This record gives sequence, C-alpha cells and structure tokens, in this order.
Amino acid sequence: ATDIVSVTRLFQEQRTTSVLVSGLPQGLGIFSNTTLQRAILDGRPLAQLAVGEFASSPVVSVRASDQLGDAMAQLLRARVHRLAVLDDAGQVCGILEALDLFSFLANHSHLILVQIEQAHDLQALEQPAAQITQLLAALHRGGTRIALMAQLVQQLNARLFERAWQMLAPADLVANSCLFVMGSEGR
Repeated sequence: ATDIVSVTRLFQEQRTTSVLVSGLPQGLGIFSNTTLQRAILDGRPLAQLAVGEFASSPVVSVRASDQLGDAMAQLLRARVHRLAVLDDAGQVCGILEALDLFSFLANHSHLILVQIEQAHDLQALEQPAAQITQLLAALHRGGTRIALMAQLVQQLNARLFERAWQMLAPADLVANSCLFVMGSEGR
C-alpha cells in the first residue's frame, strides 16, 4: 500500500531500480523504474497511488544454489529483467538483475537478444545468429556444462526463429499461427 513517491525516494536512497512488493493477492510482486514510468503516464498524483497497483507479479525466481547459467536461461525464457533469489527455505534473499548477471558472465547473450529484437530484416539477423555460435564456443572453453549451454542456445535460437517468422510471414498469419521449429539446431 506504500505510495509511489515514497518508493521513488527509496530508489534514490538505496540506489536501486526495483523493490519487491508484498501483500498482493497473487503473492509477491516487483515494482521497478520501468513500472514507475507507467505510473507517471497514468496521470493520477503519484503520492496517492499505491505501489501494489502497478507491481508486476508473479515474480520469477531462482534458488541461491542454482548455476548462473540456469538463471540466465530463466531470464531469457521468462523475458524478464530481474529474478528474485530464494534461499533454501524459499525466502527472498536478493534480486538478480539481468544486466549484472550478463556483465558477470562476460558474454554477449543479452546483446545478442537485443540485436535479434531490433533487427528489421533477415540480413540484420545474420550477425546475432553468428554470435550465438561464437557464444557457444566461448562458454565451452570456459567449462560451462553442456546441458546449460544447450538450454541457453535453445532459448536464443527460439527467439531468433520467432523473429524471422515475424519478418517472413504476413501479420495475420503470425497472429493466428503457432511456430514449431523441428530438427537439429546444430544444422
């Protein structure tokens, strides 16, 4: 029920861009600087708006004991920018932000995803497609587990194929179809 102005002050004081919101009917939620933009555009006075009204939920989470690659795959699969990190008791012990994770892993999977999203034609998809292969080689050299690499590559390839389908197929067909990609991703 905290008002949005108070939460914005908390952002400033704590040097953060998101807070977890409790007391929501659907469980834990998250309010971020992106959500703040939606609240501002709502037009009502921010001091009179409860943060819970704009919080996104449910919050996607990972266990503190999970591999970082698993967290990266979860971010890509859920298409979110933050994950709640849970301890062994299921209690939140922190928030893992995509930017921090991607920086730590020192690979370009996030940049590849951004390039896929921003591509306007098939030729623009060639570079991120090639970078997926380079990323796979770098992860392999770094000792990343094969199952983890496969999961990450699967998520990136799925988004690549989906984006290509959106470019190739008429909008009406895209809106009324389901894309299945079958066969070896190694081809």
